[in-house]
Amino acid sequence: MVVNRKQVLTRIEKEIYDILVDEGGVTAEEIARTRHVKRNQIQKMFVNLRKKGVIIRQQKTGSGPGDDAIYWIDEEDVFEGKPTYKKEYKTRAEYGYDLLQGVKMVAEVQTNRFMPEVRHFDFESQLSIAILYLADFHIGHQHGDYGAMEFMFDLIANTEGLYVVFVGDMIDNSVNAIAPTGSTNIVDKDGQLAIYESLLAKVTDKKKLLIMFEGNHEVRSIISDHFRVTQYIAKQQDTEYGNFGHQFVVTMNGSPTIIYCRHKMKGHSQYNPLHQMVRAVLFDNCRHAGNADVLVRAHTHESAMGVFKVGNKVREMLVCGNAVVYDDFADRVGYESMKWSMPMTIIRPDGTRRNYRRFTEGIQDLKDFREIEMRRIEPEDDEEDGE
Repeated sequence: MVVNRKQVLTRIEKEIYDILVDEGGVTAEEIARTRHVKRNQIQKMFVNLRKKGVIIRQQKTGSGPGDDAIYWIDEEDVFEGKPTYKKEYKTRAEYGYDLLQGVKMVAEVQTNRFMPEVRHFDFESQLSIAILYLADFHIGHQHGDYGAMEFMFDLIANTEGLYVVFVGDMIDNSVNAIAPTGSTNIVDKDGQLAIYESLLAKVTDKKKLLIMFEGNHEVRSIISDHFRVTQYIAKQQDTEYGNFGHQFVVTMNGSPTIIYCRHKMKGHSQYNPLHQMVRAVLFDNCRHAGNADVLVRAHTHESAMGVFKVGNKVREMLVCGNAVVYDDFADRVGYESMKWSMPMTIIRPDGTRRNYRRFTEGIQDLKDFREIEMRRIEPEDDEEDGE
């Protein structure tokens, strides 16, 4: 049975559709004039039609920036065979069946546009690698340790085999102007973004950034300015954007590690900072976290690491600290200020993992592992050279 996408259009959309088919080329201004509406309303209708799978072709009428364009629809672009939207149905159920087929088709196209893909990072190496999870830098905060931030990015740039995942709240994003009364920021939002970009410039050419996630402080820009800070930075750095949280897979020599990161997870326990990740696996984010080997969160400025069997699988769980010298948030809620307690995961050539609550311990082990592994490789290379 041939299914016509026109069945899922509204009455007004059908009228615009018919004009674009029958006229064979018409401007938005002409349609607006005949329907006695503003031109921008016609442009909105074009957007709605395109979202429902209708291909609207266009061609500019001139070379100037203010020149209008003509629009038209070729029905062969939309239908396979003769259109059937004028078909008469014997029963309402028969009509509903045809309509359901069209709705399924459009819904599938629409939904797939918004469903995030699982990112895969494949490594074929005889040397260990490490993934460092950074969050809650709060660039712009009056108590930020900016010298330590510079040190961190210099360390990333100069450490072989070290890769980075950003887990959100890299900027504080609290103000629109410089330090108004009661603000904890010492630079405005644009300045915070500029500092962030300057730090990233240290590692831009190193290809060390794997994926970046939004935090609730970045979300402030989405709400106030309709601007996705992290998505912008990810595109600028030519790296992956993970939205508000998702899983990704790191495969070392054919052995996969499934990692789930989200800045903020539901739940709270003053006794167990890993409680939120247990909930993520079992309830709140089970669709994407349910099969994860490693789970990472941030947001509460705590620092924690643990291994639990949850949902019939052993999970490695890590909580990011923050990059603030005096953490007034932690002070208000009764936590200890855990400066620079960024966790990391080392993945060995055989796919085995070792997690660290503090990156300072993990960095040295990464260097030691790679040095030992290099020694194992070098004798083989020397023998080949001798032959």
